[in-house]
Amino acid sequence: MILAGPDAAAVRIGTVPMVDDPDHGRMSGELTITDIRDGYAAVTGVHAWGNPDQTAPDGWVNVADLAFVAQTQKGFTAPDPTADVIWQDEDWIYPDRIAQLVACEGDWVALRLADQKTDAPIWVRGICGAQETTCDGTTGDY
Repeated sequence: MILAGPDAAAVRIGTVPMVDDPDHGRMSGELTITDIRDGYAAVTGVHAWGNPDQTAPDGWVNVADLAFVAQTQKGFTAPDPTADVIWQDEDWIYPDRIAQLVACEGDWVALRLADQKTDAPIWVRGICGAQETTCDGTTGDY
């Protein structure tokens, strides 16, 4: 559901288009996140997967409805590769590990992991929103 503002009570202005693809199954739309506020993400360029002509309005979506992979093995205290590393793992961050999306800045997102030992969010980059590929060429920090 796309809302007019970052609030559950905001007016519903559209939905993210879904596509039944014969090769990939049920695919959600694609979009760009420009801001995160109070558990909602401002989104632009919303369109059906693989079909940029099937669009939906810009607006706000609940961050719990978003899914992506962070192709990275390090998390930082700030959106800067010279910041202190506060999280490391041997695997990428898949959607089932993300407890909360907190903020975004450029190519970086701040998030809390479900298995994280601290309340501080970690900043990561290398975000891959594609549903059918590994986003070749998109990498975070190793």
